[in-house]
Amino acid sequence: MSGFGADDEEGAIVLLLPEILGEIFSHTMGDHYTGHSNLPMPHSALPWSITHVSRLWRDVALSRADLWSQVPCITLSSKKLREQADPPFMEYLEEILHRSKTNPIYVYIRGRYHPHLHKHFVDVFLSHVERVKFLRIRCPEIIALLGSVKGRLLSLELLSVVCSVRIFKSPCDLFEISPRLVSVLIDIQDQPTMLLLPTHQIRDYFFSVKLGSDIGR
Repeated sequence: MSGFGADDEEGAIVLLLPEILGEIFSHTMGDHYTGHSNLPMPHSALPWSITHVSRLWRDVALSRADLWSQVPCITLSSKKLREQADPPFMEYLEEILHRSKTNPIYVYIRGRYHPHLHKHFVDVFLSHVERVKFLRIRCPEIIALLGSVKGRLLSLELLSVVCSVRIFKSPCDLFEISPRLVSVLIDIQDQPTMLLLPTHQIRDYFFSVKLGSDIGR
């Protein structure tokens, strides 16, 4: 009986149905948004390499919205801050969101917001806010810019808000109308009651409050 060589193995992979190949690709993706972990998802975690193997693999990868639903951590305080204001960064972000089609998306925003650099980013984020399933925020300025999201967080299931400065001058009701929200983590300098939530539906609620700091006021 003849052996099974490398050429045969390559041929077997090519003969896989696109649906099966797509399922295999999905299983290679790690879960970077498990629970309330603050570990950032690196850009390299997206299946870029898969799209460069062959035309078939690229077509299959681009047809699978679930491969692009986890958005790599968006760090607004990057050392290359200026580059994030340039078209290449926004084109990159918009391409990921485009590839995720209508799937729910997972988003982690951290750092410090700079109006002249990041306004376009906020506009892009708001245009997809109805699809946000997991949202982690470690950027105090972002909260104040999300005034229009109330009632639009239709897919939100998990919310983490971590801020080392006081951010609320009055109760914030941005997340009060989130029909699917069931898990919340709050680690802020303000009283937890300053962040209004649909408490009747939340199953997991974690909070850590460090009062007494006026940093950022």
